[in-house]
Amino acid sequence: MSPLDDEVRSLLQSKAAGVDPAPDPLGGIESRARGLRRRRVLTSVSGAAAVVVAVAVAVPLLVSGSDTATRQPGGTPTPTAETPFRPANLLPWPRPEALEIFGSSINYLSPIGRLMGEPDYARVGYQPLWTGSVEGSAAVTVGEAWKGTEPARLVTVGAGDQLGPVVDPSQSVVAFAVGGDKGTLIVVAAPDAVVEYAADGSSYQQISDVGQAPKGIGLVPIEAEDPNDTIRVTEADGSVVVRPAPDWTPVDTTTPVNVLDTWVHRGYRQVLSTAAVVHAYEQATGLSGGGQYRSLYDGSHLGVSFTIGQAWTSGEPAHTVALLSDGTFFLGPVTPRDPWLLGTLLATRHLVGSDLLVLLPRPGAGRIGYSPDGTSPFTDVANGRSDLNPVAVLDRDPKATADRVQVHRGDDSVILTEGIAKLTCGAKDCG
Repeated sequence: MSPLDDEVRSLLQSKAAGVDPAPDPLGGIESRARGLRRRRVLTSVSGAAAVVVAVAVAVPLLVSGSDTATRQPGGTPTPTAETPFRPANLLPWPRPEALEIFGSSINYLSPIGRLMGEPDYARVGYQPLWTGSVEGSAAVTVGEAWKGTEPARLVTVGAGDQLGPVVDPSQSVVAFAVGGDKGTLIVVAAPDAVVEYAADGSSYQQISDVGQAPKGIGLVPIEAEDPNDTIRVTEADGSVVVRPAPDWTPVDTTTPVNVLDTWVHRGYRQVLSTAAVVHAYEQATGLSGGGQYRSLYDGSHLGVSFTIGQAWTSGEPAHTVALLSDGTFFLGPVTPRDPWLLGTLLATRHLVGSDLLVLLPRPGAGRIGYSPDGTSPFTDVANGRSDLNPVAVLDRDPKATADRVQVHRGDDSVILTEGIAKLTCGAKDCG
C-alpha cells in the first residue's frame, strides 16, 4: 500500500470518529409499528364515539317525529332537537314546580283534555298557577292549558271543571268560583299582591296570606245571594285592580232514588278523579248541572286504571258508567233499583285483543259462574264466600254474543242467570 493510500485511510477514519452511530434499524421498525397500532386504536375509538353520538342525536328525532335539520358547510345535515311547545300568551308569573297533590298526571290531564275537546292527552299542555284544597273538594288546580299549538286558556279542575277564556298575559288577576253546596272563590294574582274581597262591594277583607292562602292567592267562602261581591287586588307597585267576583250557583246535591248507596265500594282506592267521570258523563249525555259520581269498584288491567259506578246530574236518575285512564268511557243505561248484578264491558281489545268484562253483584252474593256461549257449563269466576263481596273481572272475546253469567246466593242457590249482551248494553242500545 502506497503512502497516499495510508493518508486517505487516516483521513476517513478521523471523519468517521466525529459522526454519531446510526440507529438500530430493527428498533426503528418496532417504533413505527407501535405508532401504527396507536393510531389505529385511536381511530377505532373515535369512530365508535361518532356512532354513539349519531345514535344519541337520532333518537330524539325518532321520538319527536321531527324531520328538520340544519345544513352545514360541506352538505352534512345536523339534526336540531325539538322542544315542547309553550304558548306565547302564558302569564309572566312564577310557577309552582309540580302538581303533587294530584298524584298521577292523568288525574288532571284527563279532565283538562276533555274540557278542551282533545282526547289525546299527549297533545295537552298544562301550567299550574295554584294547586291546593278547598272546602268540599280534596284537590283543586287553577292554571293555563293548551292543546297542540293553540293559545293557552284558563282552566280549573277538581271542584267542578271549568274552561275559562283565552289567557291575556297582561291581566292582573284570575278568579274562579267553585264548589258543591258550599262555594269557594279562588283568586290568583302576582305572588306579592294583596287580595281582598267584599261581599257587599265595599267592606273589604284580606283573603290572601291568611289561613291556607299564601301570598298572591285569595280563598274565601261565597254565597249565591251576594250579587254585588267584589275583588280588589293591590300589586307590589301599589297599582289597584277592582273587578266583580265571578258568578256562582250552588250545586243541587239531591241524590236520585236509584243510587246504590247501600252498596259498599270494592277494589282499590279511586285513582281517576270524580271530576273526570262527571265531565265524561255530561259530554256523553248532553246533560249538565250538579254532576255527581259514586264509585262502586276501582281496579286496573294491563297498566290501565278504571273506575265503575254511577253518575247523574241534578234532577236526573243515575246511570251505570265506567271510565278508563286512556279516556275510554262507558255509558250504561239507567241503573235499576238495587239490582242483583251490574255488568260493564270495557273496550281493551286494542291492548290484548279482548275486552274486559267486570261483573259486580249485589253485596252479600255468593259465587259467580260464566259460560262463554249458550250451551257450555258455567265455570266459577269469583269466590263463593258471600262475606267477601266477590267481583268477577275477566277477558271476553269481542266476537262473543251468547255468553252468560250466573249469580248464586250465599247458600249457593241460583238467584240470576243473564246474557252478557243484555247485561252490558249501553244507554243507547239497551232498548
